[in-house]
Amino acid sequence: MGVRLAKNGSYGAAKPYLEKAVARVTQNHTRALDAAPEYYLALVERGLAATAADAEMHLKRAEDLFWRCTWRLTHKKESYVEIARIAALKGDFAEALARIDDALALGQDEAKLWTMKGIFLRKLKVGGKSSSSRKEEQIPLSNSNSQLQLEMPIMQNPQDALSRAIACDPLEYWAVAERDGLAAAEKNRGLKAQQLLECVSDYWGIGAWDEVIALCDAALAKAAAEKPYKTEGALPLKDTLAACDSYKNALFGYFKGAALEKLEKLKVGEKSSSSRKVEQIPLSNSNSSLQLVRSNSKLQLARDAYVAANAMPTDYCFPNRLEEEEVLMMAAKTAPELANTWYYLGCCEWNHDRKDAGLADWKRCVELCEKASATHNSAYALALRCIGFALSHPGTYFTNTGVPSGVPSREAYEYYLKSLEADPGNFRTLDEAGKLAEKLNLPAAERLALMEKYRSTVDKYDPCILRLAYTYNAVGRYAEAHEILTTRRFHVWEGADGLLAPFVESCIGLGKAAMEKGDYKTALKYFEESTTYPANLQAGRPGDAGTEPKSRYFMAQCKKALGDAAGYKAELENSLKGWIHAGEMDYWRVKALRELGRDAEVAPLVAELRQAIKELESPQPVVINAYAKFAGDNSAMERAAKAREKAGELRKLLEEIEK
Repeated sequence: MGVRLAKNGSYGAAKPYLEKAVARVTQNHTRALDAAPEYYLALVERGLAATAADAEMHLKRAEDLFWRCTWRLTHKKESYVEIARIAALKGDFAEALARIDDALALGQDEAKLWTMKGIFLRKLKVGGKSSSSRKEEQIPLSNSNSQLQLEMPIMQNPQDALSRAIACDPLEYWAVAERDGLAAAEKNRGLKAQQLLECVSDYWGIGAWDEVIALCDAALAKAAAEKPYKTEGALPLKDTLAACDSYKNALFGYFKGAALEKLEKLKVGEKSSSSRKVEQIPLSNSNSSLQLVRSNSKLQLARDAYVAANAMPTDYCFPNRLEEEEVLMMAAKTAPELANTWYYLGCCEWNHDRKDAGLADWKRCVELCEKASATHNSAYALALRCIGFALSHPGTYFTNTGVPSGVPSREAYEYYLKSLEADPGNFRTLDEAGKLAEKLNLPAAERLALMEKYRSTVDKYDPCILRLAYTYNAVGRYAEAHEILTTRRFHVWEGADGLLAPFVESCIGLGKAAMEKGDYKTALKYFEESTTYPANLQAGRPGDAGTEPKSRYFMAQCKKALGDAAGYKAELENSLKGWIHAGEMDYWRVKALRELGRDAEVAPLVAELRQAIKELESPQPVVINAYAKFAGDNSAMERAAKAREKAGELRKLLEEIEK
């Protein structure tokens, strides 16, 4: 439990669990046989140092625990790496270099470790201590394995260490960026902005604030030179790729501002002491010197960077790293009036399973936008959508109506409606609103009114237009559903049952309407069409009889009315061909058999229909459904509700044929 919470950044909640684990493993031993509990507790203490007022105490505890972990082989190398990071944060690069060499002695060919060594060597040279003048004992190797020490080359040139990193992994972005610059690193695979953000996070972890600022400035300069792009609608593939690869990511501005804050706090600390001590490590959200005179200070520049980041588009900014959450927390404290910051922070917290905090921050974003009359801001619509999503998905939050989140509520639906008003063109918001409306069992007419209000948005997305077709059928407007399903080319994925069902329903609905008017020829045409599989739907013929028994039965009635006795009987016989799944098709076959005078063959079909109802009404076993992705629309609770609904429909059919 402690590890799970620690990985999500819930350090305060993780600490008691890990302390209990440490107490257990050290109960009978001075040093734990397994260092894992102490290692994770050390990570938690270091994480707490980023936000706590007593940061010095937490960081000292972390360092002590990491040193304890070096007494055991498990987590030994990782602990040396973390001690090196802490030393780098203090500015003690000689110590950082010594500890990274300890780690390298345990794993020589790890690209990131060689990259860190190259950076620490460069920092020592920049600081006036040339590597050539450093004595051999200034690069102490691990005392645990003398053979490895003899075999490992002691590289004292930053370029040599970085070249070794790239030899280990030619795609090591951090090493390429450090040795050859950003232009060379861009040639690696992946999305440019995300790779650069990963590199920025690496520099952030060792307190390389100047490097963070330089890389962010380079990214922001590239973003300013990019042409504006669209993110929705029918775009050429090259434009879509260009938009995805954009540097227009607000996180670069936030990282720059946070790094400037770190430098300002570091400068303040250096004024109070001639040497850099633990308390001078720049820690986010610390209470020191936030009320300094802001003119011509890095703190004012940091605030300016946050304001500029807040003004950037939200299109391709998806914060999820713990470093990004720390940066956003700093920005939220320094400039709490910036709405977008709270939206991004809420996304991080929700992703890290702190759902209540995420929901609260999204609401803060909405409040700030409404207060500033900035409801045109894209973050406003997105935050409203996220609130609707949060209230209708699992969590611990309770709505003001007492309905727990994760249960469909009208409150969640209203947030979706507000989001659509703010951003009418967002088809994904409309799709989620439509799903929620169905879960709420809202009247079909009300659901249809919403989709017709945003019809141009519906046309952008196959699931939305399919939902519109279903809803047209539900209100009896079969012609409009039929037009959609015979003219639009759908692009299906993992099956096409959802497309074929409304098509068949629209054809049968139009056929029955024609029968009521006495136009049996037109009705027959629609019933025959219901047995086809249009290419635009990309739906193939199933292995079973599908819904043909129903279509064939109505075709028989039309031929009977047109005086075609042979055709009438042939279609009744055709309705009995092929195997069927137990359910509604049993009902139509019973009707066909009775009209053929073969009542003796009815009993097995009635029994099959009863068995189908029984299975639907029986409690379902607790199983993992591979198709219920991400606990989404096909959850166990929803499957049970749909089963009960289907059972009720089949029971009505059973009652009719039993009369």
